[in-house]
Amino acid sequence: PGSNRFRLALSDDPTVVGVEQDGDIPVNLPSEISGRFDKEQDIDRYRFQAKKGDRLWIEVVADRHFSKSDPFLLIEQLGKDKEGKETVKEIANLDDFRKVKTQGMYDIHTYDDGMELEVPADGEYRIVVGDNFSKQGVLHHYRIHLGRSQPDFRLLTFVEQFHFYGDRRTTVYPGALQLRPEGVLPIRVRALRRGGGQFPIALRIEGLPKGVKAHPANVFPGEEEAYIVLQADKQIESWTGDIRVFGTISDGETKVEREAVGATLNW
Repeated sequence: PGSNRFRLALSDDPTVVGVEQDGDIPVNLPSEISGRFDKEQDIDRYRFQAKKGDRLWIEVVADRHFSKSDPFLLIEQLGKDKEGKETVKEIANLDDFRKVKTQGMYDIHTYDDGMELEVPADGEYRIVVGDNFSKQGVLHHYRIHLGRSQPDFRLLTFVEQFHFYGDRRTTVYPGALQLRPEGVLPIRVRALRRGGGQFPIALRIEGLPKGVKAHPANVFPGEEEAYIVLQADKQIESWTGDIRVFGTISDGETKVEREAVGATLNW
């Protein structure tokens, strides 16, 4: 009590500290890159080797770590022309153009983002990172995760109440999970993927009382949300308790299961 809290980043992968230098900084797969914009219009470059068909997960962390920077990433494919000069071809970019926001009053938007990248050919590649506003200083730090894509995700659950008005306007408010006899209740589940976007996430609930069932639900490829619908029988006993929401994803070899975290609104 009374101490100052701070966020500590942990990684299972080798860490590369970005330093100011001429030329590219070599990194291996996988790597966790820790960098900073130390001068105005600072651009950092990281070079790595990859093979055709590799599926990579590239993710930037800045906003979630209280950084003042707003990084953008360019992924470039490097090669040689007939004269032996290096060629550069941009194959992907990563920025915060897609606003992540749920309906209702829960806003989980972040300026950070991640992406899966399928490597088109054997060879050298480069990550170019800069700040959208060309700012610099000790508060303008960032992290980049560079590794092979594996099925992984986090889950958030939202319970909301819908209020209908005479002119058919609808307002959505955070609500308690309350289910009456013969009633139905949708639970919104949002998946924050970190790879394995081509596989569905199967959802299930544990701890439901007798007389209440949950309809099967999945977060399908290309989707970010799904609903688990609870349905109560006509004759059920009063009950209060905890329920748990789980998601499972599998690529045929690896199976990953995560428990959902329930969202609350700070008024």
